[in-house]
Amino acid sequence: MRLFLPDYKEVAFPEYWDRPASKRPQTLQEVCDMLLPLPGIRGIWEIIASDARTGEILERSIYKNAITDVGAQDAIGNLFAATGAAFNPMNVMCISTDAGSSTLTTALTAGTPPGSATLAVAALPAAIPANAVLKLDYGTGSEESCATTAGASAAATSITGITAVGGGTFTPAFSHAIGKTVVPVALVTDNPSGTPTGGVYLSLVGGDYSSITGTGIGNRTRTITKKFPGASTAAATYTWCRLANANPIVSGAVGASCIVPQAVINSITDQTFAVVIKL
Repeated sequence: MRLFLPDYKEVAFPEYWDRPASKRPQTLQEVCDMLLPLPGIRGIWEIIASDARTGEILERSIYKNAITDVGAQDAIGNLFAATGAAFNPMNVMCISTDAGSSTLTTALTAGTPPGSATLAVAALPAAIPANAVLKLDYGTGSEESCATTAGASAAATSITGITAVGGGTFTPAFSHAIGKTVVPVALVTDNPSGTPTGGVYLSLVGGDYSSITGTGIGNRTRTITKKFPGASTAAATYTWCRLANANPIVSGAVGASCIVPQAVINSITDQTFAVVIKL
């Protein structure tokens, strides 16, 4: 008998939504069993909100991980090196508030481009750079992508210069209601030169790393899990998660990166971040 778990709120892999509701995976292991045999390199983050007082799981979501250029180069450098480890291991998890994840304040209608090529959004918690790719309805069966040529500053309530990814007019394939998520995509070039805004660090220890499983190209897998307790973590809405080899972060330290809609941590809510690395 399976213990009760709330259904995943958001899953950023269309293969999940392509299945009938009764056949969708219900645990991180089941998500991995579905995704990892597929071709290509995939990284997965599971984020779990839980009640700090009772441990009850309140909400679960699955997002895509970006193995950064630094992370891939370090992996190769540590494996193929004359002596010892060429680079320091990724043994720090940092969560921060520096991604401009938000929600729509004006609905979008399928087949109709947004007016003035602009998205109306709740005040952005952080800036969004020009030429960023944005996910609408991130992690749902209606997820789709657009881009912004202009970007937007922190606290802005609109994102201008909206285009299709690669250029041209963005015409949504789905309708997106007020309150649906707008989330920038983490890039493989993510390389902060210092502690990200609102950054909180926890060191990773042996028990945080699973054993490495799988064989064959793109199938070698390890899961790294860390809980950020509300009782000891600054209360905030966190929007970015990173694995790094330095505390504080310096240029060249980030090996994996994931932007999420909103992970609220406060005195009564913990958040657990689990990242699946597949190479």
